[in-house]
Amino acid sequence: MAERRPQRPSRPPLLPTTKTRPRFSPAATGQPLAGSGRCVKKASQEAAFVLPLAIAAALVALLGSLSVQSAVLQNRLDQAVRQQLREQEDSLASAAQQLVGRLNRHAPCLLVLPLEQWSSQGQQCLHASQLEPLTQGEGREGRWHLRGWNPGPGPVPSSATAVLDLTPGTSGRARRQATVAVVLEGGPPRAQAVRLLGLRGVEP
Repeated sequence: MAERRPQRPSRPPLLPTTKTRPRFSPAATGQPLAGSGRCVKKASQEAAFVLPLAIAAALVALLGSLSVQSAVLQNRLDQAVRQQLREQEDSLASAAQQLVGRLNRHAPCLLVLPLEQWSSQGQQCLHASQLEPLTQGEGREGRWHLRGWNPGPGPVPSSATAVLDLTPGTSGRARRQATVAVVLEGGPPRAQAVRLLGLRGVEP
């Protein structure tokens, strides 16, 4: 009999080996992601476009607010000026009433004479020392002075025109001058009514 040799154990078949390269994340290696550059550029472009619009909108809002405030302040100033004019008109009208009242009581003969003749021809009804207190006085808005008195035509005029100055007692207010129409009636005439014809500013 032939002697059997011991069989060697069979080796497993060798599988083909493939070399695999390690995968690295671009973020881990510091390399930019695909398309990230385009995203950053687009975001910066959008920011560059939006920022001027925001600034422009803020400027428009600011200018609008300033315009509204300016209009409100101007309106208040206009109202204050109108109120001041009304007060000065009232004060001058009151001064005219004081003037004609004094003339009626103390010197009715002056009603038919122009102011330039009061000191020379008015002594028959008024002493010269009384003339100055007659032609000035104190009102609500300041001190007034008579600057002109012009009676109408004829020996017995039916009207006269007075010019009054108002010097405000409050600093910062302008001087005003008013022309006043005076109605004269009777003989000898007496002042019956006054009417303010106009108001204008006077240079200091």
